Amino acid sequence: MQIAKMQIDRFGAWTDLALGPLSSGVNVYWGQETAHRAALIDFTRSMLYGFDQAVHDAYLRPGSRDAGGSLA
Repeated sequence: MQIAKMQIDRFGAWTDLALGPLSSGVNVYWGQETAHRAALIDFTRSMLYGFDQAVHDAYLRPGSRDAGGSLA
């Protein structure tokens, strides 16, 4: 599977983030905020494999159902 673009509607610190088009090779996320990079990785993993309780607790507000996004 190749991910061409990412859309994060709301996940952790990210809101309305669109990334893409992504290259077919290796893509590098770089930034000063470690938490933001970790959120991108956890978002991607959650979209592919599902949200486990630890991710839910770390990135989603209690009782929240407004998180989401897509991979294409």
